[in-house]
Amino acid sequence: MSRNSRLVVAILYLLSLGVASLAKAQEKPEDLAQAHGLLERGKTDEAFAVLQRISAQQPELKGLAHEMGVALYKKSNFAGAIPSLLKAVNEDHGDKEAIQLLGLSYYFTGRFANAIPLLERSQSWYRVANVDALYVLGLCEIFVKDFDGARAVFAKMFDVPTESGASYLFTARMLRSSRGVAKGTGHQPRLRGRVLQAGRCRHAAGKI
Repeated sequence: MSRNSRLVVAILYLLSLGVASLAKAQEKPEDLAQAHGLLERGKTDEAFAVLQRISAQQPELKGLAHEMGVALYKKSNFAGAIPSLLKAVNEDHGDKEAIQLLGLSYYFTGRFANAIPLLERSQSWYRVANVDALYVLGLCEIFVKDFDGARAVFAKMFDVPTESGASYLFTARMLRSSRGVAKGTGHQPRLRGRVLQAGRCRHAAGKI
């Protein structure tokens, strides 16, 4: 083989290495999209396995923290979700899902003061009040003993004026019922659904 031929072969080999590296880099977003799709279909454990594999190979991949935080939240691992969701919010300050899930994760781990500003922020995105988030926000206000703040939240939740007698009545009811809500609910995964369902039931009852 001539010198020129060997040079061409060497160049083609180096180019093939570059293409292989590019293909590997392109696999990661596809894997991330696969994990996202699995999460959307409720296959949380499968998605989490894919995300763990991605994390081992490329931990700084953009978007990984968001999907990992969502997966951990859906697995009711609220304490584990917080670092990923924090990273997701730092990567994208407009990541609405990460912001709201971070607020809820703080609530379910008993960090009520941390949850309040995030849940307040998330409420500004909805033309119609999000009952689940409002209920949790109101409980946070109660647990930090900001009863005026809680009254404002529950007034919005039940669509009554903040200074009305009804708002005081609803807040009193919520204060009484909050005594049965366990703090640090991250240790009781099934309680998340129960807490949110309780909020919906009380909201429905208040509308009757």
